[in-house]
Amino acid sequence: MRARDVMSRTVYTVTPRTSVGEAAALMRDRNIGFLPVVDESVPAKLVGVVTDRDLMLRALAEGRGPELAIRFVMSSFPLVSAPESAEVHDLVSLMGAHQVRRLPIMRPDGAVSGVVSQGDLALTLGPMEPRTIETLVERISAPSLLLANVNGAVQRGLVSEQT
Repeated sequence: MRARDVMSRTVYTVTPRTSVGEAAALMRDRNIGFLPVVDESVPAKLVGVVTDRDLMLRALAEGRGPELAIRFVMSSFPLVSAPESAEVHDLVSLMGAHQVRRLPIMRPDGAVSGVVSQGDLALTLGPMEPRTIETLVERISAPSLLLANVNGAVQRGLVSEQT
């Protein structure tokens, strides 16, 4: 199974110039918590992502107003995405390694074509592979320092990837 088989195909995007207020309203109106940030080229290229948490912590909690541009609150490094052709298990590994709950899926021309969420993977793989989803949730939720130590141990061959 590939990313294109499990991704949500309805994707709302914003640009770096979009205001925090506009992004928050879009998230509210569409009941979503994640927006890919794209440039204004054709096709639009992914330049970052913004979550509802980014809006809260990097804008609202710091006393910044709704007119603030998304470029000041978006995450852009490292920017993690996957091609439509990626295997689902590769998505699980990528999301766990980078501790992301949502992953933009890219067309061959570099445009965003969908998003795969932790929930999408749970619905798809969960019934057949509950341990895979359990491991994904553990890795995404682990404190960063702990995850770095686990990843280092895996690289040194001290523990297996299933740990």
